[in-house]
Amino acid sequence: MLWVHTGLAREANPLLQPIVHNHVLLFIIVKIALGFLSTWFLWQYRQRALAVIGTFSVFIVYYAVFLHYLRFASFFEYFI
Repeated sequence: MLWVHTGLAREANPLLQPIVHNHVLLFIIVKIALGFLSTWFLWQYRQRALAVIGTFSVFIVYYAVFLHYLRFASFFEYFI
């Protein structure tokens, strides 16, 4: 949230972009709810190959984003 509000990052989810700056609590609630519902949905269909592929795809994307922002955050370590 700090990076989004300072302009260092942006919300990539088009559903959440309109509320990220004006309704912080709603943004957090919706962001957690979307993650929970997506996880629950994939878990319900875990016996199907497409759900397994979807789960691993989502994991890879989130992990790549995590690594990107971790690298970005470590860049600021030199300025502190």
